[in-house]
Amino acid sequence: MTTQARLLYVDDDEALAFLVRRFLMDAGYAVTVCSAAAEALQKLTEQQGQYDLVMSDIHLPGMSGLEFARKALSHYPELAVLLLSGFIEPEQQQQAALIGVRKCMLKPVNIQDLVAATQNLLRPDLSARA
Repeated sequence: MTTQARLLYVDDDEALAFLVRRFLMDAGYAVTVCSAAAEALQKLTEQQGQYDLVMSDIHLPGMSGLEFARKALSHYPELAVLLLSGFIEPEQQQQAALIGVRKCMLKPVNIQDLVAATQNLLRPDLSARA
């Protein structure tokens, strides 16, 4: 018997978050959506890091997705983190890799590509190569 993977999706674009949540739920995942990094950190704390994957936009109000990932990974170093953005500077990709972010993707992201990335990041034998 397998358990449903739990995803935390962080994006201040409510319409996009709604669509991504729906598509990921249709793919069989349990998805919690937060509109701000501080809210997402609170959810991680409440759930004691029991999410299997965190997806976050890089450009968030109040706290960037990079800073959110840094804080989340400092408490839960085994957490799989995927960052998304319409534009990712090379320095941001380098910082993401240094703090342990497993993958960065450009928006707009094709939903099939996002589901495939999710599957790869959740498979322990592939996560190191994603």
